[in-house]
Amino acid sequence: MRILILLLVLLFSTPSFSQKVKPYELEKTYWDKRKTNVRSVGYLNNNPYMSYFGTKEGEWKFYYKNGNLQELSYFNRGKYVNESLQYYETGKLMIKGFFYLGEKDSTYTSYFKNGRIAEEGNYNRGKKAGVWQYWYVDSTVRKVARYDSNEIERVGSFWNKDKKQTIEKGNGNRITTYESGKIKEQFSYKDSLLHGEFKLKKASQKTLMKGQHENGAKHGNWKEYYTFFDQIKSEKTYIKDSLSGEYKAYFENGKLNIEGEFNNNKKTGDWKWLDKKGGKDMEGQFIKNLQSGEWTFYYPSGKLKTKGSYLEGKRDGKWIYNYKNGRKFKQGSYKNNVKEGVWEVWFENKKLSHKGAFKNGKEEGFWESWYEKGNKKDEGSYSNGLFEGKWEGWYPNKRKRYEGSWKDNFKTGSWKYWHSNGILKEEGKYKVVKEKRKKLKIEEEITKSVKHGKWAMYSQNDGSLVSKEQYKSGKKHGKWTYYSPGGILVSSSMKYKKGLLHGAFNSYDRGGRLISIVNYKKNVKHGIMVVYDEKGKEVRKIKYKNGINVEKKALNYAPI
Repeated sequence: MRILILLLVLLFSTPSFSQKVKPYELEKTYWDKRKTNVRSVGYLNNNPYMSYFGTKEGEWKFYYKNGNLQELSYFNRGKYVNESLQYYETGKLMIKGFFYLGEKDSTYTSYFKNGRIAEEGNYNRGKKAGVWQYWYVDSTVRKVARYDSNEIERVGSFWNKDKKQTIEKGNGNRITTYESGKIKEQFSYKDSLLHGEFKLKKASQKTLMKGQHENGAKHGNWKEYYTFFDQIKSEKTYIKDSLSGEYKAYFENGKLNIEGEFNNNKKTGDWKWLDKKGGKDMEGQFIKNLQSGEWTFYYPSGKLKTKGSYLEGKRDGKWIYNYKNGRKFKQGSYKNNVKEGVWEVWFENKKLSHKGAFKNGKEEGFWESWYEKGNKKDEGSYSNGLFEGKWEGWYPNKRKRYEGSWKDNFKTGSWKYWHSNGILKEEGKYKVVKEKRKKLKIEEEITKSVKHGKWAMYSQNDGSLVSKEQYKSGKKHGKWTYYSPGGILVSSSMKYKKGLLHGAFNSYDRGGRLISIVNYKKNVKHGIMVVYDEKGKEVRKIKYKNGINVEKKALNYAPI
């Protein structure tokens, strides 16, 4: 009993996450920019730490532009649940159904615009089930059918637009028409199942698709034609609704596009793809719908583009890639569809571009790269796909460009950079730091490499000192000094604190004479600002506080 009381005290006394973040947030969308015409309204899940964050929850209403209700539905973590009602723009009911975790379930009824029932039946976890009835707009019966657990339709009765029954006790035929009255589809039925010839016609009455059904399943040769061309699009062979046998697809110009074979809906044997001119595009083998063995890919010119092997649908072994001119682009090996071992890449002039090894699809060990004329560009090492250890780089003229070290893909320790003429450009140290930031209401920690400690910059002309800088964890911190050309006389000096100007900012002329002192606090002027003339005499003195001039004018001095 004591333990129970203690648990209750802890439960109601400890601040919970729900007290900090509202579990749901009202969401409204509008048709207009002024937000006067509502488009939808409902609640969203507002817990940023859950996978369903931002999904719809509870009752949602959707509206047409005219203000009439379009849909009233319920959601659970973004999925439709319970009753769902949809309406025509006139306000009349269009669909009434039920859902279970995003799938249609239980009774379903749809209506014509005149309010009469169009179809009615039941769903079982997203599939039509049991007896369904269909009507024409004048409420005369169109079709009565039954659906089994595999959603196979068994038609018991059917009446055409002329109210003539063409299927009775599961036997007969069914014809659908275009609005013009011309034939669109022709079906034959036996024992309630599709059986015999099927035709789908264009509005012009030319064939769009034709084939045979046997006991409810596609069987034998099926042909499909292009909608806007009198040209065959594909030829397929079915056995009991499964693609089995020869398969061909064609371009609009009649040229063969794809040729291969299926076995029980899976590609098997040799397959090839061609371009519109009859040239090879790619070719290879399938085993149980997975690419297997050697495959080759071609450019439109007919030259080899890529060549390599597959094992159970995954690239495996040596692969070669070529440029359009036939010269080698890159080569290496795959294992289980990821790069493995040494890979080499070339420029079109046959010079090596870069070379290194992969392990489990990630760069590993020593890597090198070159410029197009053959001079070394970079070299260094990787570990598990990340920069690791010492790296060096060069300009195309063979002069050093940089050198430094990496740790887990972050610059660390001492680094040097050079100008293209070989003169040192800058040098200093990097440090790896962690920073916190907020993203979608979630506070996350990021790692990055930043400048830290003393840095120096040098002139490209003569190598003289340009500036001395100090950083602390990536932010300017401490004394900074800039130099006039030649690197001896100071042109300005200032102090920073956590990235902000903080302290005296001194400026000097080319001769090294002090010309002004400005004091800062947190990046704004604070304290005394003094300006000197060429003889070193004060000519202006102004006091600032938090960036504001607290004196109406400079005291005791003539304006300059």
